[in-house]
Parts: sequence; structure tokens; C-alpha cells
Amino acid sequence: MSAWFSFFFFLENFSSHFHFHFQYWFSPLKISFFSLVKSENWLKIFARKYFWQMEKNEKIFQVKNPRLDLQYVSKHVDVAVDKYFGRFVYATEKLSPGDVISIEEPFFKSLDIRAGNKIKRCANCLRHCENSYSCLNCNSVDFCSQQCKDKARELHEKECHLLAKIDEDDGYFLLMMRMLMKSINICGSLNKFMQFSNTRDKNSTIFNANSNFDFGLLNCCLNLQSGNFLEDIKFAKSFVESETMKKLYDNDNQKFFLVKTILKILGILNRNSFCLEFDDGNSCGAVFPFASLLNNSCSPNVDRISDGSKTAFVCIRPIEKNEQLFICYR
Repeated sequence: MSAWFSFFFFLENFSSHFHFHFQYWFSPLKISFFSLVKSENWLKIFARKYFWQMEKNEKIFQVKNPRLDLQYVSKHVDVAVDKYFGRFVYATEKLSPGDVISIEEPFFKSLDIRAGNKIKRCANCLRHCENSYSCLNCNSVDFCSQQCKDKARELHEKECHLLAKIDEDDGYFLLMMRMLMKSINICGSLNKFMQFSNTRDKNSTIFNANSNFDFGLLNCCLNLQSGNFLEDIKFAKSFVESETMKKLYDNDNQKFFLVKTILKILGILNRNSFCLEFDDGNSCGAVFPFASLLNNSCSPNVDRISDGSKTAFVCIRPIEKNEQLFICYR
């Protein structure tokens, strides 16, 4: 994989000096080589045909030297902290265009459920729904199979009545709700979530947490950098005082905790959430335990390709040892 991207990277720079145009026949896609290397999305054009069947073509997309303790992340990246960037990911070895640093599933995710999206995707695995199993109560989410519907049942039961009143959410509001509800579900109850929040390790990341358990992944996501605006505070207070949310808490301590937690979640979404765009026009808000540690940049050296529930993070430029990795969140 890396060899292909290195080849394209060389020819892209070569073609900037010698303006030539010829047909490059890349089976099974027939495309113009010039448009390939000059396109802002050349990485996605090249990978699209194969990545959609990633599970059947594991040799096409593989994490470069995966870590023993974290199989979906390369051992050639690590995390550091400084005053300017906060936490950031850097290369521990030189990386080449095409090197896959991670293939990851979002820990929190939410599809854009606006009424204009006619092509259905599964709310659980994010794949196309060939045989749709829709929720008959809210009529806002679909599932590709009864198995996916069963997996999402516990969480969806808590959000279903809210979705029945919403038909124009771009995924942001629902993602906030799912972060809150899934956190409570993992801990078992609101009181246990409060206890977990008071005792958890607030410095851990995916690199030093027990990532085999939901508690470890939850802790990593809650440790992502956050920040709030005045309108967030007003929204959090009014939302917690809504009739729907009043069913979650019994006293002022629980109410204050929910306001504080929603503020933190909004801060994480503002700074560390991704908008995953699919080839059918659908999009999905997502938070990743690893990839959300990558800082945002308008001139990234890492790009991403989404295939249902999995997203590959791929180097698109040479990255030197100790150089920081950047990605564009949008």
C-alpha cells in the first residue's frame, strides 16, 4: 500500500513541473491520472473501490506495524503533551504516504437524520440498509438487520421518544444525547456514572488505558480536550430542565452533575468530533478514542476513509520522526 502512495506522491510532484495528460488505467477503475494526482480527494479516489470491501481485502488496508496492546493503532505513533497543543499525536518513526496509522471504529456516533436523506444507513454499524429494520416508534433510525437492532436496543430505547420530535437534526444533538446515555449505560446508573466521574484517571489516553473494556474507552473519550461558550451553559441548563431530562434525576446534585457533564460533552464535540462523509451523501458525527487525539489542521498530513463502522487514517504526505500528525475534522 505504501509503495503505491509513494509512487503517486512522486508523480504528483513531477507532474507539477511537466504538465502532461494521459490515461492511467487502474483496474477496475478507468480514470485520468492527471485528475487523480491533482484532485484534493486523490486518496479517496484511489482507495474507494477497495476499501468498501476492506474486510474481504485485509491485505489492501492494514495498520502499519500494529501495537501489541492496541491492534488497530500503529506502533509508530504516540501521544505527547505541551502547553500550546495540549495532547497531540506524533510519529516515533518516519512515515510514508499510504501508511495506515489506524483503522478505528467510533466509540460515539450519530447519523444525520434530516428528512432529506433518502438513502438509509444502519444506526448501529453505519452500513447501507438493503433490508431496513426501522424503528416504528420514532421512524427516525434504521437498522440493517435484526441483530444490529438488538445491539442498539438498550441505548435507543432511551432516545427514541426524543427522536420522535426531531426530524431536522444534523447529528450533533443526537450525538450529544448518545454520549450522555451511553456513558450512563456503561456505568449502570446515573449515580454510578457520578462515582466513576469522581474517581476516574483524568490523564489517561488510549495508549495507557485498558482499551479492552468500555470503561477504559469511555474514560479516554471523556479526557479529550474540551472548552465551552456562554451559549453552551444556557443550553445545558435549559436542556436538563426539560420534561424529558427531568426523568433522569431526583435531586439537585444529580441535576448539577448532568449540566456539568453536558457542558463537557459539548466542549468535546466542539473540539474533537469528526464529520464522516459517505459516498452516498450521508454523514455521521463521531468521536474516536485514538483519532480524536489528532489535532485539526487546514493543511493535514493525514486523511481518512470511512467504510461503514470503520475509518482508516492514512498518511498523505511524508512525515518525519517526531513530527506531529494533523487531520482535518470536516
